[in-house]
This record gives sequence, structure tokens and C-alpha cells, in this order.
Amino acid sequence: MTEHSPAPAAINPRAEPWFRNLLQQVPANLQLYMIIDGAQDERIVQALHATANLHCCLYTEDAIEPELEAVAPHLVKLRHWDDFTELCLREGARHHWFILFASAAEHLVQLRQHFKHFAVVTTAEGKDFLFRYYDPRVLPSFIAACTAAERDALFKAVQHFYIPAVQADGSIGLAQWSRQGPPQLLPSPRTEPADVQGSWAAGHTAHSLQSV
Repeated sequence: MTEHSPAPAAINPRAEPWFRNLLQQVPANLQLYMIIDGAQDERIVQALHATANLHCCLYTEDAIEPELEAVAPHLVKLRHWDDFTELCLREGARHHWFILFASAAEHLVQLRQHFKHFAVVTTAEGKDFLFRYYDPRVLPSFIAACTAAERDALFKAVQHFYIPAVQADGSIGLAQWSRQGPPQLLPSPRTEPADVQGSWAAGHTAHSLQSV
């Protein structure tokens, strides 16, 4: 599998406190990951090429054509703050670019193998369709509709999913979804850049916490 990790890009610190707070929410024995949809914005793949965070295509371990890479979903192991991370926090949530999750898996290939089981759904008529479960507008409803067995399968390699959510005061928290029960709202950082708060609030409401 092709995993990319070039030299770090120049750092823009505007949203860094939010990112550092996010890392603190993740248990120490777990890794923070992202699934990001390259089709949402042409800048995503460009930023991935420059990030210091390990990443790979979600669908295949083989090298793919640039045209396909640009619209494919990608797995990212979030360990570094750089321009890619800043772009995601500043603009990505407003446009539903990604979901976040915590996992004990150390390698991207383990997670790619896990998530490929959810990439295709079959209708009652026997037709197969790609399932964009990694869309933050889709995942909460999907988890809520899962049977206990389906939810166990989804969380086999995932401890928690984190989905951005706006709190009553307008600050940004994370809706933490786990194997059992309804989502829990994690606190947002005390210091939150206005541009991040405004853009995230524009794309999400507290209603997302009422999916179960």
C-alpha cells in the first residue's frame, strides 16, 4: 500500500488550539485518524501531498490515476499540525469533508481492510452502490439505524467516532459516538479561533446530537 509522508508544510497557527484540544480528547492508547473525501474540494488532495501526516487511498492499496485520487476518500493518521490540518479545521467541517475516529490500529492498511466492508451496499433488487458512510451528514444516522450486530462490526476497529457539533453557546464540540448508547458531546477548547468557530457553526447544528 502506498503511504505518503513528505516533509512538513509551513504552519499556520490560527486553528492549532482546537487541534491540540482534539488530540487531548483521544485516549493515550489510541491513535487519531480521519477519513476525508477528496471529491469535496480540489485543494484536499493538493494539501494531502504536502502534509506530514501519513495517508493513503481508502479504496485501494495500489497506485491510482490522479483523476481518481482527486475524488477518492483518503485515510489520514493525524499526528502533525500543518497546513493540511489547518485547512480541514478552518473550512472542511463547513463543507462536510471528513469524519474523525480513534483506533488502536497502528497502520493504515489495517483500517483500510476494515472499512472496505462498508464501502458497498446492495439494494433489494440486487444492485450495488458505493456507500459514503464517511460523510458526517450520513454517519450519525447510519450508526443510529444499525442493529447491535451491525454496530459491533462497524466499531470492531474503532473505539470512537468524532463528529463536529455546535453547542448552545455557538462554540464547537465533538459528538463522540461509541459502540453502545447515544452520542456524548465533548467540550470545545477555551480558545477557539473566530474563523473556525464561524465556519463550523455554519455547517452543523445541535440537532446532529439527536440522531438516536
